[in-house]
Amino acid sequence: MDYSVSKDGDNTEVRISGRLTFAEHTQCRSIASELKDSESKKQVVDLKEVEFIDSAGLGLLLLLRDNAEKKGVQMSLRIPGDGQVKRMLEIARFQELIPIEA
Repeated sequence: MDYSVSKDGDNTEVRISGRLTFAEHTQCRSIASELKDSESKKQVVDLKEVEFIDSAGLGLLLLLRDNAEKKGVQMSLRIPGDGQVKRMLEIARFQELIPIEA
């Protein structure tokens, strides 16, 4: 997994690429740490370049959401238009847990 964090005013965007599984939990905690120090009001996690996500990866996204909620920050996901990641998020009904952007 690779990621980048960019900030633009009150918005922070996290772009993740590669695989999002338990093996990436250390990097996800690094993302959470970076976002914790951010003063943004809105966070977008862009998953369009993620090739594969498993249930542990979904849990990592929930960890990011929980951290955002504690700070009163609105978090949303940007997901691919098709593929395994989209199917996994749909099966898990993630749109009910984290808003999904078009």
